[in-house]
Amino acid sequence: MKKSTTKSLIAYKMIRDGILSGEFLPGSRLILSELEQKLGLGRGPIRDALMRLDRSGLIENIPFKGAIVKSPPSLQELEYIYTTRLTIERLAIAEAMSKANTHHLSSLQKMVNTSLKEINIPQNFYFHDRKFHAYLYTIANMPHIQDIINILNEHIDIFLNTHIYGYDYREESILHHQNIVDAIREKDEEKLFSNLEANMTIGLKYLYSRLGGKEAV
Repeated sequence: MKKSTTKSLIAYKMIRDGILSGEFLPGSRLILSELEQKLGLGRGPIRDALMRLDRSGLIENIPFKGAIVKSPPSLQELEYIYTTRLTIERLAIAEAMSKANTHHLSSLQKMVNTSLKEINIPQNFYFHDRKFHAYLYTIANMPHIQDIINILNEHIDIFLNTHIYGYDYREESILHHQNIVDAIREKDEEKLFSNLEANMTIGLKYLYSRLGGKEAV
C-alpha cells in the first residue's frame, strides 16, 4: 500500500470515528486547517478522506461551504435501517454460533468484562460495542456481510452517540452482550436471537423516547 494511501485511510478513520463518537456534531463544518492541526496530517490525505466520507453519507461537500457533517436519518428511515440490519445480523450471528470455539468465547467474554469495567466511561462505550459485534462477524467469516452492516451502522451511529449513550443504555446493552455470549456457549438459538433483537431494539426505543416518536416494538 502506498504511503499516501495509508495516510488517507488513517485520516478517514480518525474523522469517521470523530463523527460517530459525537466529537463532530451534525451540521458542523470540517475545516481543513483545523483538521490538519488536529490529525497531524497534510491536506492531501485529509481531502481524500473527506471525499470518501462524502460517498459513505457521513458528510456532504457543499460548494463554497466545505465539508458539513450530515444530519442523521429520519425516525422512519432509522426503523427501516434497524429492520434491515436485524435481518442480516441474525444470519451472521447464527453462523458465528455454529463456528465459535473456546478461544472465541474467551475473547467475547473478555470484551463484555472490559465494557462492564469501563461502564462509567461513556466515550469508550461505542468502541467496545462495535468491537463486540465486529468480532461476531469475524467468527462467522462473512466479511462482505460485515461491510454491509458497517455501512448501515454509519447512518445511525451519529444519532445514537448524540442522543442515547447514557448509563441505562450502556448497562442494558452490556447485559444483552453477556446473554449473547452465554447463548453461543449453550448453543441456544432462541436465546441468541431474542437477545440480539433486544440489543438492537433498545437503541430504537431510546431514540423514540428522546425524540417524541412512537414506541419501538
